[in-house]
Amino acid sequence: SESAFCDCPSLQNIYYYGSEEDFNKVTIYNDEGWNGDLYAVINGEDGRRVYYRPWTYGTYTYVDENGNTATIDGTKVPCRMLTDGITELTGGWYIADGTINYGGTRLQVTRDSNIILKNGCELTTWGGIGVGNEIKLNIYSESLDKDKMGKMTVTGAPENCPGIGSGMNTDSTVLIAGGNVTANGGYDAAGI
Repeated sequence: SESAFCDCPSLQNIYYYGSEEDFNKVTIYNDEGWNGDLYAVINGEDGRRVYYRPWTYGTYTYVDENGNTATIDGTKVPCRMLTDGITELTGGWYIADGTINYGGTRLQVTRDSNIILKNGCELTTWGGIGVGNEIKLNIYSESLDKDKMGKMTVTGAPENCPGIGSGMNTDSTVLIAGGNVTANGGYDAAGI
């Protein structure tokens, strides 16, 4: 619609589940200044930004909670490559590969999500990982070889918040089936 984002000054970010190349193929109309706030985000004005959440269609192997090798097929189940631009896990499978550093950003898990730590990857955040109420986060490794498995280092959670998990008076589930995971909570809180 040519005026779907007319007078939307609160529009700060766009999350596009695809690549930047695919996003650039989307036709966006701008008749006589309509959708100005949408264009401000697309053009990066005032700190606004488009976040690309590329899907991946590969096949990924991991070790499940019973120690068995399992496979996830990205052509049948939603899989995304985890990057430092993805600060909210909204469900499905996330593949951590290479070096991912969130700095002081607190990674938020808002729907049941799974992370596979590929061999040799290093995921770091000084802001912790917040898991929403009644939400599940499962962390798997590609292998159980202690010299190869991926690392996750989580520190700097806010006061009374665990490094990985939910805050007080909430009920979340965190399963760590593999990976070299270090988690430190905020003041007066557990690591997990």
